[in-house]
Amino acid sequence: MIRTIFFDTSDTLYSNKNFKKAQSRAAIEILAKKRKIDFFVAEKIFAEKKIALKKKLSHVTKVAVLREFGISRKNFHKFLTEIEPRNFLRPDLKLKKILENLRKKFALGILTNISEKFLEKILAALEIDKNIFSFFVTIENTKNSKPHDEPFRTATALAGNLPAEILHVGDSETKDILPAKKNGLRTILVSENENSAADAVIPEILEIEKILAEKFYEKKLEKILQKNKI
Repeated sequence: MIRTIFFDTSDTLYSNKNFKKAQSRAAIEILAKKRKIDFFVAEKIFAEKKIALKKKLSHVTKVAVLREFGISRKNFHKFLTEIEPRNFLRPDLKLKKILENLRKKFALGILTNISEKFLEKILAALEIDKNIFSFFVTIENTKNSKPHDEPFRTATALAGNLPAEILHVGDSETKDILPAKKNGLRTILVSENENSAADAVIPEILEIEKILAEKFYEKKLEKILQKNKI
């Protein structure tokens, strides 16, 4: 039975292309600043390094690329917090209601590659009370970013549950689903692509209550109760 649900952030709890572009642009800007070069030159060498890393890594994060240029994870995320999420995101009352409903049945957490400060700004823009979540796995309590095993092990330790009692919900097959399954967690992929190793796939986060009832919680519990009666 699922006891704890962890959520990724971007393209899971919310989706905004311009917000993603602003964060990608921030990675180029910090590289240009570090190297004292033109933005477009920085963009070119960033792209080249990313291509090179794809030969070695299953999922190449912005942090992984910047590390190759001597820019630390901490410094990049400090730079990232200068972006104002309210310029891109709007309050999501439907999501807020869903999370409030889920909180009545499960412990909730966030499992993300960003800083807690930036996360708080994002939740504020969505008008979601951060206290809905009991656990936060961010850059503050991990040394490595997803898809590294460490964030998933940290999530398991914080939740205090068996891995099979934890559900991770994310949008990336390589960054979320595969490493979560490797560490024994149950998984939901938020994507239009149904070809996934995840336990379930939903097109948007607003479908999560339905899929939980169908595949993870109520029906499974009903079968257990029926079996015990027999």
